[in-house]
Amino acid sequence: MLHRKHLLARNPQIEAMSDLFDRPCRAFHELEAWRIKGIKQSIKEADAGEFTSDVDLAIATKKYAG
Repeated sequence: MLHRKHLLARNPQIEAMSDLFDRPCRAFHELEAWRIKGIKQSIKEADAGEFTSDVDLAIATKKYAG
């Protein structure tokens, strides 16, 4: 059975197409990893009782919600 690298070495067109697919997939994976890390950190902070005060929430709401 031929491995992917052997197939790519034989056909530059397939290699180029594979690269066109791999780059966005890697970028998506990196983005999602960043988001998951942020979510886990937020959960850790919430579990530790680190919440925004009512005053800070009111200020942010007024600033961004109008």
